[in-house]
Amino acid sequence: MTAISFKSRKSIKPREEGEIYKILKAANIACARIGENRIIQHVEGDAAKALGLDTNEDLIGLDVAQLLQGFKVEDPVTGKVFTSGDFAARMDSSLKADEGHRNSVVLTTRDGRRLRVNSWFDGATSCTMAIRDITVESRYRNLFEIAMSAADAGFWSMDFKTRKFTFSASVTGRLTKDEQAKLQATGLFSIIHPDDVEATHAQWRDAIEARRDFDLKYRVRLETGGTFWQRSIGQIDCAPDGTPLGATAFVMDISEEVNKAKALNDERSASKAKSDFLARMSHEIRTPLNAIIGMSDSLHDEELSDDVRDVICDIETAAEGLNNLLSRTLDHAKLMSDKVEINLDAADPRQLLETVSRLWRPQISRKGLKFQLIIDPKLPSSLIIDEFRLQQCLNNLLSNAAKFTKTGSVSLIAKAVSVQGNARVLFAVKDTGIGMSDAEVARVFDPFTQADNSIQREYGGTGLGMSITKNLCELMEGQIRVKSQPGAGSTFAVILPLLEVGSNLLTPPEEVSEPPFAAPPLADNVSVPPAPAIEPSTPKPGADEPPHLAELRVDEPAQLAEPGIGSIANLRAQEAETAKASKPFEGLNVLCVEDNPINQKVVKRLIGKRVSQLYFADNGREALNVLNTVPVDVVLMDIHMPIMDGIETTLEIRKSSETYANVIIIALTADPDYQQRRICRNIGMDDTIAKPVKREDILEAFDRTLSRLSEKYGQEVALTA
Repeated sequence: MTAISFKSRKSIKPREEGEIYKILKAANIACARIGENRIIQHVEGDAAKALGLDTNEDLIGLDVAQLLQGFKVEDPVTGKVFTSGDFAARMDSSLKADEGHRNSVVLTTRDGRRLRVNSWFDGATSCTMAIRDITVESRYRNLFEIAMSAADAGFWSMDFKTRKFTFSASVTGRLTKDEQAKLQATGLFSIIHPDDVEATHAQWRDAIEARRDFDLKYRVRLETGGTFWQRSIGQIDCAPDGTPLGATAFVMDISEEVNKAKALNDERSASKAKSDFLARMSHEIRTPLNAIIGMSDSLHDEELSDDVRDVICDIETAAEGLNNLLSRTLDHAKLMSDKVEINLDAADPRQLLETVSRLWRPQISRKGLKFQLIIDPKLPSSLIIDEFRLQQCLNNLLSNAAKFTKTGSVSLIAKAVSVQGNARVLFAVKDTGIGMSDAEVARVFDPFTQADNSIQREYGGTGLGMSITKNLCELMEGQIRVKSQPGAGSTFAVILPLLEVGSNLLTPPEEVSEPPFAAPPLADNVSVPPAPAIEPSTPKPGADEPPHLAELRVDEPAQLAEPGIGSIANLRAQEAETAKASKPFEGLNVLCVEDNPINQKVVKRLIGKRVSQLYFADNGREALNVLNTVPVDVVLMDIHMPIMDGIETTLEIRKSSETYANVIIIALTADPDYQQRRICRNIGMDDTIAKPVKREDILEAFDRTLSRLSEKYGQEVALTA
């Protein structure tokens, strides 16, 4: 039992004693007067009920030590349990003491209630006991201790006047005796890691001065427990006048939390370092690739033998393959590190499809395959889509179709469809290639995976294209489906939400029960409206062809022959006309802002003979000097340059009050982030061209952006080659 000295009861007058009993009774605290030989002489309050007896009279004359034999008696501080003999001996010793003191025990009754008994010994062979039921308080304290134990936590407090510290057993339990002594003497700072003492002390001092709550995080270094992280959350206790009296804090072990955060931060840093490395490598590799592809493309203007032209074509093919490999590897790394963002904006799906067709028709035709473009006339002329990412998906699908198809055709189809009453747009690529089995279809979207090893040996590739496409579709809130059979070709479809400019989801087209294809299995049941009317000469599908695949037949519909729709016949006529053209863009003055001398040579060889004047600047500052000196119609702007980069230069041009403030600016960059038109438009650019670049890339960009020049010169400025 813990004993504390206090003023002798002899100095308390009887009247004052009566007042004290009244106060204790009002606080629901029972009292008992104990005389010599441990005999109960007087009782106040409901002591009998607290002790489980009928009346207070039953207590008078009893030996308090014998009375408590049926109770569990323990020290409230140390938790030590006393035997009946120990308790009786300690009572006798306290009653015979010459000086007044007090002690306290906690009783547990037979029915599980908890009582706290405080005893005041007056040094005259008598004492006063106060009995209070603390069952509810103990229950809450036990719950609190359970919670602290589960959280590996505890508490501490400090009295600023006495400099006395109090710690819970969970705090001191792992300490040695020397550490416990230091903790009691100087507090937590005795066990805080030396490297954290200064910072923690500064936060502690600020909390005291500001009289505010505190949240301290620091490392604790123990003799046997090693080093771990701890957190103290508490408050400064103040007097009414604001004088700091002490502090109380809840303390917990946060080592696991800190280690997880550190591991996550390390992982993010490693991921960022990897992405930054890939981005730098991408930029550095694309620079020499730009020279190889651009210079090879410019040689087609020269008088060369067929053998030399074949060599040039081989160089171009190899360089394009390396560029595609680089792009897909970088895209996959970005997707894995969640760095790809979807940028939705208004775009014409027909224009996008025609752009993709112009890119792939020559490559597919050179293999002796038929290329067809089918566009549903019901498809809106303007949709909210990520044009850059959708084109990337279609390029991946067409690349696979061209690679795995030796005879027959490759078709690009766009339709308005309905998925369980919701309007969707479907972009499908259908081929007559080698096809896939169900097992191959099941893993076609896994990264670094192809149908089998023989496919990789014969056709090459990384196996990233389909994985990238699937991830991009999901980022665009869409999905991708595939239908394939060995030897019968494959059909891949990208299904996206159909959003029209200025509205929410469009009214769904009429729902059709049959899905266009289904594998891998998905929850939605996709239905496709009837295909555009087919010319009378088109053969009907075979009897063994499922009806829903008939809806995706790719023969050219009559509607595509109408002007402005973008028919295959019109596209081919445009190509033929383009091939015959030889005049430059009349009166066109172009400024190429590029810090790499080789890239400057590439641009000069590609378009030097196609424009009126071609100027060069090594950085943005030089570009502004050129614009202030000579008239310029179009600026080809690199992004990363010394002194003043392309972004700074574009912003400087756009905010100027000079006549060149509205000059056409086209990004010409190897940075994949700035190859998206939306980002470039946000900067103030009109278009973007990705390196490595070919002549047709630059001329098509001119053709897209030269409407203002047409007005300036009073005549049409046509695309030339």
